[in-house]
Amino acid sequence: MKKIAILLLFITTFGFGTIINVPDDAWSIQNGIDIANNGDTILVRNGLYIENINWSMTDNICLIGSNMDSTIIDGGNNGKVIDNSDETSHPIEISNLTIQNGMSTGKGGGISLKMVGDLLLKNIRVNNNHAQIGGGIYIEGEGSESFIPTVVHFENAIISNNSAENYGGGVSLSGDVISSIIKNVTVVNNFATNGGGGIQSGSLGDYAIIVNSIFWNNQPTNVDGMVFPYYSNIDIPNGSNNIFTDPLFVNDSTNFNLLDGSPCIDEGTEFLVVDLSTYMLPGTVPDTIININDEDYYGLAPDMGAIEYQSILHLDRDLLPKQYILHQNYPNPFNPVTSLWYDLSEDGLVNITIYDMMGRVVKTLVNSSQTAGYKSIRWNATNDRNEPVSAGLYLYTIQAGEFRQTKKMVLLK
Repeated sequence: MKKIAILLLFITTFGFGTIINVPDDAWSIQNGIDIANNGDTILVRNGLYIENINWSMTDNICLIGSNMDSTIIDGGNNGKVIDNSDETSHPIEISNLTIQNGMSTGKGGGISLKMVGDLLLKNIRVNNNHAQIGGGIYIEGEGSESFIPTVVHFENAIISNNSAENYGGGVSLSGDVISSIIKNVTVVNNFATNGGGGIQSGSLGDYAIIVNSIFWNNQPTNVDGMVFPYYSNIDIPNGSNNIFTDPLFVNDSTNFNLLDGSPCIDEGTEFLVVDLSTYMLPGTVPDTIININDEDYYGLAPDMGAIEYQSILHLDRDLLPKQYILHQNYPNPFNPVTSLWYDLSEDGLVNITIYDMMGRVVKTLVNSSQTAGYKSIRWNATNDRNEPVSAGLYLYTIQAGEFRQTKKMVLLK
């Protein structure tokens, strides 16, 4: 109790709830959720968090990371990443995170929730999770007695390389009175033995509305269930303005940015009203599904998928970083390869060097002039003579103009 009391002294109150910062106010994400009260928000700093989170018995909590590429919750192939096993409460938002390497012999490897009400899954990457049903995400509506609908909102999500031994490789929506609104989502390379490789959208009366999204290479089928797609790259005949052709990703396995000439560029819609009143669906069926400000996309219209294509023509849209930043490497700890990300706000000479704990130079990764932008480089745990280095703690430093920053990383063997 003393530890909780001390932690609460460091929590800053905003509005009706409090902001709990991980790891500043709580030593883990699980601890932050455990000490949260109704309406609180858990903010998670950049980093790799190896956790199997059991949701607390508190409602209306938001779990928000810094960025889905740099705030990563890893299940360690040792259980579900996020689970409300007591089925009494659930988050109302999970955003700006990667959920990966969850494992379940039951339902939901990455996210597994039984609930009623609304859930927002935004700016998330759900990758490499496995379960019997709903490899990446399993959401079960529990409205059979209360008739309270469950509505899952997906926005700007990438759901990839998940698998299920039964159905719903990427996503499974199950139970009673459950629906989903899926906007600007990429669902790719998921697998399920018995169907719904991309998404299995519930039983009779449950449904999913899909807009501006890409479903590609999910086996044995991209979708199963009642699905209404619009302006999407998906092999479903109903809906309107859909295509089904190779989306031309930068890398079909890992990088789902769109290449020049992708058929998904500018093929989405910024505004969509849907009338589903004749289908006798459960719950309140929305009419305006999407209404995007033109400042939020590039080109003539939004793109299909989670990642807006950015060409050289869009550099006048303030795409360049506003400041120099050296991000934490990922993975960390690592063996034997890790990636370092850094942001350059100006053109100039850049030096990135790795040192051992004695301050000796181990490897010079970058020593050249570079243009402003978002950059990354990999280190394969070798020195300047391309010899493998020993396990231990290393420092990496960036020098760009007057900016200098150092971070630590751990090599495991």
